[in-house]
Formats: sequence, C-alpha cells, structure tokens
Amino acid sequence: MQLSFRQPIPFPSERVYDALLDRFTELPSHIPNLLLIEELERENMGEGGVHTTHRWKADPALIPRWLRPFVTPRLLEWTGFADWRLDAREVSFEFVSDYVRDLYDCRGTFRVLESAGHALVCVGMSFDVHAYRVQGVPRPVVARAARLVERTLCSTVRPSLSSLPDAVARLLQQERDH
Repeated sequence: MQLSFRQPIPFPSERVYDALLDRFTELPSHIPNLLLIEELERENMGEGGVHTTHRWKADPALIPRWLRPFVTPRLLEWTGFADWRLDAREVSFEFVSDYVRDLYDCRGTFRVLESAGHALVCVGMSFDVHAYRVQGVPRPVVARAARLVERTLCSTVRPSLSSLPDAVARLLQQERDH
C-alpha cells in the first residue's frame, strides 16, 4: 500500500515542524484510535539532525471481534524510528512491529514546506503487511485473515498518519487560544 498526501496547516511551517519534533507525545489525544505515543529515545546527531524513537499504541478495539481469539492487541503496538533533518524540515521514519518481527515494512517521509505564510505538510509512505508471520494463527485462518489483518493494521497506521497534520493544527490552536 502506498499513501501520499499534502495538507495545509494555518500556522508557519517552523512552528508546525517544531511541534512535530518537540510535542509529538501530546498528539494522541487528537488522533482517532491512537492511545499513546511515548518517546523512548532522543539523540542529537549534530549538523541539524535528531534521531528519535517512539512507542505507539493503538486501540485494541480495532481488531475485529472474530479475529480476537487469534490475534493479541500487541499487534497494534509498534516502535517508530525517525531521523529529523531540521534544516530541510523533513522526517524519515520507519515503523517496526513490537509483536512480530518483520510483520510489515513501513517507511516514509514527512516534509513541512512553507506555502503562502502557512505550512504545507507532505507525507509519503509505503506499507506492506506480511500477515503469514503472525504466530499461533491456524493456516486456514491465515489465508482468510491475511487481508483482514492487513486492513486492520492499515486502518490503524493510515488514519494515524493522515490525522497528524490536523492533530498538530489542533494542538497549536489550543496553544493560541490559551
């Protein structure tokens, strides 16, 4: 699956990028079905670069009821590794399953551009799920459930990423209003 979109935010690009970098853990309250983003590590890389590691956790209710006996809610927990290039206002990221090694390949970029005095957030991502790697699921169920597992994971990751620009806008709007 490929995902790409561009979304304007009515705040200067520098404020949007800084909010993404410095207030990332405050965003889940503004993103549907996302319970937690926890910063695990932050390392200054010199020359305008920062590396961060975050743990993400989505709502287990996203797993369809009939699939719950076979799939743990840990399926909806992942670690995000991000390299922030401050000068370019760009983030390269990769998500890794906390539950099944190599369950999916998910990587992409965020760019925050300046457009007529406002930010324009540009996101590009590729996401490929390998559902057959989930342990404990009977083979006949894997065959039928593979697409559903992929849809469940995609229904978590896609809206979470798509909601990030709106979440940042709401966060900055709250800050302005108070």
